[in-house]
Amino acid sequence: MSHIAELPPRDMIAPDADGGSFLRGFVGSAVLLLAIDAVEPLFFGPGYFSGLTYHPFWIVILLAAVQHGLFVGLSVVGLATLLMDWPARPLGVDITAHYADVATAPAQWLLVALVVGLYRQHQLRQERVVRQAADRLQQVNQTLTDEIRRLDAYVVQTERMVAIAGSAPNSA
Repeated sequence: MSHIAELPPRDMIAPDADGGSFLRGFVGSAVLLLAIDAVEPLFFGPGYFSGLTYHPFWIVILLAAVQHGLFVGLSVVGLATLLMDWPARPLGVDITAHYADVATAPAQWLLVALVVGLYRQHQLRQERVVRQAADRLQQVNQTLTDEIRRLDAYVVQTERMVAIAGSAPNSA
């Protein structure tokens, strides 16, 4: 009889072997960030987005974290921070207060990408566990199917041998 493999323990589940998922998510998000960054001076003028309550990079960061998980979300936050239009310090404003005000949006992006990304990473891990369990069950199903076919062939062969033995003239 064939051996049925055991399901690996939960903590032994390996992450996706291909880095293509991360790369695909990061490149897609980077293209969106670059498009938004290019649109600002063309249609609105330089520095327009920095004056908005919610920077348009928010949507890209949220999409990256929700679709691809923690690592893509945090990477996109880093890229968005680099691409952000940093306003010049106005005269009479303390440099510490200015940098604290400017760093508020990237800090919020980081916090949201961390929380949403961790939650999504947990979901992705659970989906991978379910997929692996389904693959294992398909292997078990295939093993049982092969075993049933083998036993059916054995039964047919045995019935033939009994039928041949029963129809043969007795030599005694």
